[in-house]
Amino acid sequence: MEFLRRFTKADLTKEEEEELEEELFALNPFNKVQVLKGHETEVRFLLTIDKSRILTVGVLEMCVWDIKVGRQVSIMEDHTYAITSVLVHQKRIISCSFDKTVKIWDPDMGQCLVTVGDIGSQLAVLKPFYGDMFCVGGDGISVVSVDGHVFAHLPEIQSDHTIDQMLCVSESTIIACSVMEKFLSSYTLERNFGVMGGIMDSGRAPSTINELRIKPLHSDKISQLERLNNLMFASGARDGSISIWSAKHITRLLSIKYVPDPSSLNAPNSNTVVGAMLPLFDDKLFAVAIGKHVRVISSVDGKVVSEINNAHKQKINCMCLVHQGTILVTCAENIRFWCLSSLLEGDASKSYAEKMKDVIRTLNSNKEGVITPWKEGFETSVPQRVFSLCERKKKISNDCLCMGEISLHEREILDCKSAGPYVFATCSVDQTVCLWQNGAYKSMNDNLAIFQHLQTT
Repeated sequence: MEFLRRFTKADLTKEEEEELEEELFALNPFNKVQVLKGHETEVRFLLTIDKSRILTVGVLEMCVWDIKVGRQVSIMEDHTYAITSVLVHQKRIISCSFDKTVKIWDPDMGQCLVTVGDIGSQLAVLKPFYGDMFCVGGDGISVVSVDGHVFAHLPEIQSDHTIDQMLCVSESTIIACSVMEKFLSSYTLERNFGVMGGIMDSGRAPSTINELRIKPLHSDKISQLERLNNLMFASGARDGSISIWSAKHITRLLSIKYVPDPSSLNAPNSNTVVGAMLPLFDDKLFAVAIGKHVRVISSVDGKVVSEINNAHKQKINCMCLVHQGTILVTCAENIRFWCLSSLLEGDASKSYAEKMKDVIRTLNSNKEGVITPWKEGFETSVPQRVFSLCERKKKISNDCLCMGEISLHEREILDCKSAGPYVFATCSVDQTVCLWQNGAYKSMNDNLAIFQHLQTT
């Protein structure tokens, strides 16, 4: 049985292709924006707390925002040196810093509940573990509960460099690496059972962490780790190579090597470093940013399903999915939208043109998920900066259609996160956060030309 049917532009006549591309490119629905200003330093990270709140992280401070009204709920300032990683887990915010502490916060009150120290001199990364546990990586590795109890601690690791990439792949196994090295390390938790009230309990008894180095399989330094699904994770390196691993056996299943177009190597700001990875479509595919390019890869056979060359002028820093996973958002010097619907499994009788038209219809007819119009702060309609169709075709060759680009940040965008089916957020070096909302609804933008066109057809 065929895993995925690819619909390509070959299914279209030239006239149909141009008509669809112009219609999609003019459609960019995320044209309502609110600028959130509350940081005095560059905003490095974005996290989703729940359906109505996001967390933004600067150098020393963290802010909780209500995205329904665009209002700051709380600000958290207690670290004395730069924040290195943040995690939302079990209704708590957890942060670690160069000040050698881990802090656990109440997002509702903005108060620090617990400070955990003495688990390392360089704390670099946080990841969720099972239950109420989370992992802290740096010059050592620790497993801590959200009430501040240190469940297990390995003070020194074999590497000469600190852990800065980490994944928890099972209830007892952690995979980690340093971006300065070519190999992965596996950390296994051996639970020691204690007695609590006459009942055997492993939840609070001190446990042991055993380290095992995995044979180097990348030829260059590892730059990215990402969980693809419950069975697999991926690692990417600076030379563009990607390995897909079994999460159960920690063995490599597939190896993919990205070979860039020789002409692109001479272009400014181009490189082969594997950056952000993002699972797509029920975890059967994943998108990966390689320098300023994007590849959509099958996690089943490792084949490149689609490619976007020169998606941006600069290195892509982050990606997210919006509109029920049918639109890929990529961010670098600006924001661009890519229609992924041609890669979806579905009715095999539908042509590429029919699938594209389905996307156009749903963008304007879907009533689910519309948030309350913002009443506070700065709100505006932002025209997308459209470059000509012929210029776009010359610069961007791909099977994923570009739906447009928008730019409001004055400097490089560092992170982006989906905050619902029709809302996403971006943060930047310019100290601002932008909430982007789908404005292509009749009740909000009845005068949109594309909406009026679809009404008549």
